[in-house]
Amino acid sequence: MPENDKISRREMLKKLGQWGVVGAVAATGAAGAIKVITEADKILSRPSLELIPTPEPEKPTLAPQPTENIKPPSIIIENDSPAPDRLSRKEFVMNFGEEKRVELDLDWAPDTHTSMLKHYGKFLVFLSGRRESYRIETDNLEIMSNPLQILAPDFSENKGGTIEYTGTGSVIPGANTNELIMFYHQETWGNHNGQNFRADICLAVSKDNGFTWEKKETIIEGKKPAIPGKRTSGAGQPCAITFKNEVFVFYVDWNAVDGFDAIHVAKTKIETVNNPNTWQKFNGRDFGAPGITDQSTAVISPAVDREKLAYCALPDVSYNQYLNRWLALFETMDGFYTCTSADLLHWENYQNVFPFPKPRDKQERGDNWFSYPTLISPDCSSDRITDQNGILIYSKGQFEKTPHNMYFSPFRLT
Repeated sequence: MPENDKISRREMLKKLGQWGVVGAVAATGAAGAIKVITEADKILSRPSLELIPTPEPEKPTLAPQPTENIKPPSIIIENDSPAPDRLSRKEFVMNFGEEKRVELDLDWAPDTHTSMLKHYGKFLVFLSGRRESYRIETDNLEIMSNPLQILAPDFSENKGGTIEYTGTGSVIPGANTNELIMFYHQETWGNHNGQNFRADICLAVSKDNGFTWEKKETIIEGKKPAIPGKRTSGAGQPCAITFKNEVFVFYVDWNAVDGFDAIHVAKTKIETVNNPNTWQKFNGRDFGAPGITDQSTAVISPAVDREKLAYCALPDVSYNQYLNRWLALFETMDGFYTCTSADLLHWENYQNVFPFPKPRDKQERGDNWFSYPTLISPDCSSDRITDQNGILIYSKGQFEKTPHNMYFSPFRLT
């Protein structure tokens, strides 16, 4: 297609709206204005037309699985949390190498947090693209061929709209051999328009190393979620870690109560991960608020610097062995930021490690656009553990002009 004939995602939405397919979008107040700026970027990653079926590759016959294949969460790896007998590094510099595009047979990807697990010497990668979730097995994180679609929206009615987006956020080992647990970002759209969705965090279970999945119930809802189509609301973009036989899920809460979008956390015991009634949100004092409730307090918040941050989204949390601290990477208005913690609840040392060429609210059509970051250290067993060296995986595209695609830049902490 000639360059001047390309149509932007936003313009396509406008035209569909004129034809009565989708409605117009209205911002309400200062908080609403921020919503439009931040969420409009994300809408570029969601084709609103009918899903294109993805051919399913023939499922390989699984070889006999040794018990150490993917270990239960309680024995995933040694030193998967800060060691009390080691000093921690609170201050650091994150340096990046040359940017490269990943050979991935999928556009509009990644579209949420990316998960990696080691499996028989290969990388098992779970990511979202378009509106679905995919599984990739590869020897090289620079080449991700033959993505297998494993989860897709079923367009069923839900909370005043229809479920039209199911993007994997995190995948962790389950309690049994070959069992995996997925936390995914589900969107309910009003009038088939993804502009002002309601998000919920749901759970799925696989018993064959991620080839097939059984959807379970919603485990986390946001504060005061709105009717789909009214405004962006709810809880989404999950990133899960394990610590002391518990599972912690960090997520974004889009709400009109706090006045800004920020990162919250909920947890449960590993053995009760499938039970939505056991999930507890952090409420500012302890984990006392049920996951299906409107009570929670942000742990990583733009309140530390409202002028620069505006919002905090897309959490990527790992135990960093080099720092001997928990390391969080997340997106804001003007770049990818990091902060660190000793206890997963109190975060400090916010710094912009990956500044955007322009802040979100200053971007123009054709500008480079970055989002959906994840840190991975290939020598570690999963994305939940990082080290001094690794790669930053992210999406890059031209704002309102092209799909976004997967890129990476090597990083080193000093």
